[in-house]
This record gives sequence, structure tokens and C-alpha cells, in this order.
Amino acid sequence: MAFTEVNTAEDINDVPDGIINMARIEKFNFQYFPAYARFLLDHKLQEFAAKLLQLSREVNLPLLKLFQSYTEEQLIRLGIQNVKDSLTFFAANKGRELIEHSVKMWLNNEIPMISRDAIVADDITLVSFIRRKAFRDFLPFYTNEFAIHRNIMEEIDQFTTALETVSLNLLLSRQQDLYKQAQALAHIGNW
Repeated sequence: MAFTEVNTAEDINDVPDGIINMARIEKFNFQYFPAYARFLLDHKLQEFAAKLLQLSREVNLPLLKLFQSYTEEQLIRLGIQNVKDSLTFFAANKGRELIEHSVKMWLNNEIPMISRDAIVADDITLVSFIRRKAFRDFLPFYTNEFAIHRNIMEEIDQFTTALETVSLNLLLSRQQDLYKQAQALAHIGNW
């Protein structure tokens, strides 16, 4: 996912009504998370990407099955690019834009090597857990101050909860659409 500017929900042509609004996403204005994201981007990018891969394996993330043929080096390289893109959004304090961009990529089937229909609820919830854990595990490299630690994690939780809500709403909407299509086809066959 390359860093591209996404300014409004109107930039996303195919988002079902209410998917983004249902999450009550405000214009995130984080005070602590952007500097932490910049630190990770500048000083811990490779280690952070490796940690995300390690955690993905530990929780048996279903999407990993799509990458079984990849070498460790290829997975790390792919992970670094994805983490770099996300951290760039976070460092620029563009959490809402990252959510909008992610939804657009998913809906338009533009996520490299992943079909939009391959994503299941477990992927969404486990990625949220993995992301939170990795950010929490790397905080001691950034600060030992408990108040800053708490504030960063609260902002990460806000973002992750909003993304998870939007993603689950989108998954549910896609499944409902597929069900309606199946019902319509079944009805045609039953004259």
C-alpha cells in the first residue's frame, strides 16, 4: 500500500452507505501517537515489521496461509513496506485517511496478493490484537514515562477500534450482499 492522499469519504466510490460513519470516526487529532510512529519509522522499522510477522505466526493469522510460498526474507521485505506505509500515515497524524485508504483498497480489490473475499473476521480481530501488542511491546524503546505510555496506547486503541469497527461493518455488508445475490439466484431457479 503506497502512501497516497485521501481527503474525504467521497474519495471512496464504492463504500456502502454508513460504513465509515458507523464507526463514528472523528478527525483524529492525536497528540502522542504521531511522534511514536515517527520514532518507529526512523529507528525500528525492520524490527517492528519482524515483530508483526512473529506475532502473526504466534496467533496463526489466517491471511498468512496466502503467503506460504514466500521466504522469510520476502515476508520481512513485504512487511517493512506495509509498516512503512502505515507508520507514514500515523506520523502525519492521518489516522482517518489511513482507514479510508484501507477501505478503498479492500473494496477495489487492490490489496496486493490478497483477494477482498479472502479476509475473514478472525483476520480483522487478530490484526487489531497484533498491532496493539506490537506497539505496546516497542514502547519501552521510546519512553519509560508511564503517562506518555498510557496516552500513546489510548490513541492507538482509538485508531484500532475505529478500524476494526469499519472493517467488521464492511465484512458484514459484503456478506449480506453475497447472501442477497445468492437468494436472488435461487429465486430465479425456482420460478
